[in-house]
Amino acid sequence: MLLAQNNVQQNVNNNLLVGVVAPIGTLAPTGSVSLTTASGAALGGAALTGSFGSSTSTATVPWTPSTGGPIAIKASYLPASGGQGASTSPVSQPNATTADTVVAMRWPTNLYVGTPTAFQAVLGAGYPEGTVAWTMDGVGISGSMPTTNGVASFLWAPPTSGIHTISVAYTGASPSQAGLVWSNGTSSQVVNVLPARAADNITVNPPTQPVWSIAQPISMTAGSTVTLVGASASGTPVVFSEQGPCVIAGAVLTALSAGQCQVTAITPGNATLTPGSETYTITVTNPPRKPRR
Repeated sequence: MLLAQNNVQQNVNNNLLVGVVAPIGTLAPTGSVSLTTASGAALGGAALTGSFGSSTSTATVPWTPSTGGPIAIKASYLPASGGQGASTSPVSQPNATTADTVVAMRWPTNLYVGTPTAFQAVLGAGYPEGTVAWTMDGVGISGSMPTTNGVASFLWAPPTSGIHTISVAYTGASPSQAGLVWSNGTSSQVVNVLPARAADNITVNPPTQPVWSIAQPISMTAGSTVTLVGASASGTPVVFSEQGPCVIAGAVLTALSAGQCQVTAITPGNATLTPGSETYTITVTNPPRKPRR
């Protein structure tokens, strides 16, 4: 996801934030990100060096707009290993202007009801550290929070869908011979909050068995195998794990002995679907005994 300021200063360096999220597992992504215009012109890049928690890595990408007006940009993630998938953020459209920017807002392009989302207030060049507070439609949604290195972060889950106005107000002070010199500024942005994201849907369809269902019995014989084939509505890979007297090697599930195995299918979802998970119970029976001669 790309967190770009709603207003950036033309011909001045502006630091944009890119976050890369691992939606399943606990390993933070590694690699680098690149910034381009929506048409593909390169704007810069940086390695992932920061973090938001254990599964989100961040990179600060410097950018100096040379033209004014709205500029459509996006970020792309290049993973450092084959175990992580490349991705591209939705397009953001910051407005470049020569006007002095006191404070600007960073936020991801897509907002969903109930999904915790990082908002940031970014001070303009030369403005002193201070405090900021956030409102939605004129109603406070945060307390006063300090800026650090010119940035204040706020994690918030939008409560309702529809068109809303998010605003941040800044107050700061710097010493002078005559006393404190106060600085104030606000930044507002009209946003479209989308309804809550649905969970990704998973289908498990082994080639030698009917489509698996959590409501229907699934049986195997000890010593038999089945190839696990999964698909998701998001189009992202389905990952399998198991517990019980079974083992998974690659995509092949082997029943080892009588009992019950729990096979869990997980998908990371995508920008519009949350990660999905289904757990199936497989009853393993011993093979029929051969008659004695």
